[in-house]
Amino acid sequence: MIGTLSPFALGVARLRKVLSAANVTVAGYRLQDKQIRAAVKELEAAAIVVRDHNGVCATPGWELFLTRAAHQMHSLPAITAGFFDSGPSTYWDQSDAVMLFRIHVVMGDFDALDELTYGEPTTPGSWWFLADPPAVDLLERLPPRYREDALAGCLEYAIEAAAAPDTAIAACLELSGELSRHAADIAFLHVLKGRFEDAAGVFAALPPAQRDSRAAATGLAATQALVALLRGEDSNAGTHLDAAIKAEKRGSRKRIVFPDSRAFALTLLSLVRTRTPESMHKLEELLNAAERRNVKRHSELNLVANALAAQREEIVYHTGRMFPCLDLLYDGLALAWRSKAALQESERRDALAEYRDQARAGGYDWVTAECDALLRLAGVTGTVAESPSEDVHARLGTTTLTTLATPAAGWERTLRALEQYAYDTVGNARGKAGPTAERRLVWELQDY
Repeated sequence: MIGTLSPFALGVARLRKVLSAANVTVAGYRLQDKQIRAAVKELEAAAIVVRDHNGVCATPGWELFLTRAAHQMHSLPAITAGFFDSGPSTYWDQSDAVMLFRIHVVMGDFDALDELTYGEPTTPGSWWFLADPPAVDLLERLPPRYREDALAGCLEYAIEAAAAPDTAIAACLELSGELSRHAADIAFLHVLKGRFEDAAGVFAALPPAQRDSRAAATGLAATQALVALLRGEDSNAGTHLDAAIKAEKRGSRKRIVFPDSRAFALTLLSLVRTRTPESMHKLEELLNAAERRNVKRHSELNLVANALAAQREEIVYHTGRMFPCLDLLYDGLALAWRSKAALQESERRDALAEYRDQARAGGYDWVTAECDALLRLAGVTGTVAESPSEDVHARLGTTTLTTLATPAAGWERTLRALEQYAYDTVGNARGKAGPTAERRLVWELQDY
């Protein structure tokens, strides 16, 4: 029952009321507080539930299993009704939606799910409960109007948590009717694993009717750009970024576009590393386009903004997340560029080490190498030395991002500012006076 009602945390009194309202008995008798406490202690010892300030709730990852168990016992409707009948009348919040969303999917009550979602498209994050590990049988039962969102959620979870992706990828290949929609995320997973040829092959393997779609063309170019970034080939990365922009504009009258792709957003780091007036101008235009198009790739764009801040010796902003996830790696890179001391916080080091272990178990070689490099900067020794990140990068043909945005010397920043000023001044003059106008800026440098 506790898993069924997750993410709500329930105390003993509320548990007793729900059990009573749901008419749950043992040997014909209703459970008393003493029995409930003993059962909770056993569940807690087995790491099936965790304590919260309001009581206990299911340990993350157990919610779906416990909800399905209640469904097999034909108890879901009674438990749900008992929960709402036994508690105080409160305002509706997101926890209600999360709980009911999972229950409706497990019960196969998609009319109720339509009512819950008001018929609007669902977000991939709404479906994460199906992803660890992927509940393929439930994915198969979903109506087409929900299946593509659910598959996207399973891929997103694998990306964020470095979870083993093979089952989610196989489910996409078998169940999706819009495989080109998921190709970019599948390719991104291969890149994180260091399987660059497999990443490009995702698009070649699409059904012929989808292979030439705008989503596929944009996704392929963005993936190629990301691989070039990781290999330190910034010029090639820029070429592929241009190709992705051109593909995104295909068949559209939009002048300002920003491909909605993790790979594309992350590859903007190549423009930061290039540090030329042209690359800075291009980066500014693309960041403005992302804002205007309301692109949701916040994690990757925040990392790019932090790279710029680190180059300028400004403050970097991180999410502060201290649990194993992709944002933890992004935060680590930002701190490596600007605030190495913050990397040495014990909570962050422990979380990063746990994420590194998850990545290694999932076969994410590139992620593992970057985590090892960050842990070394944080002063962690031991298992890091057994698998030097340099060896992995050498095998993959990549370069670490931990040194991408090191601050420039004062004289270099001044010179680059002058170069940028000259570039912007000439550009503005050409825009006003026409293509034939030309201005020159002369610098006189004196050595004191």
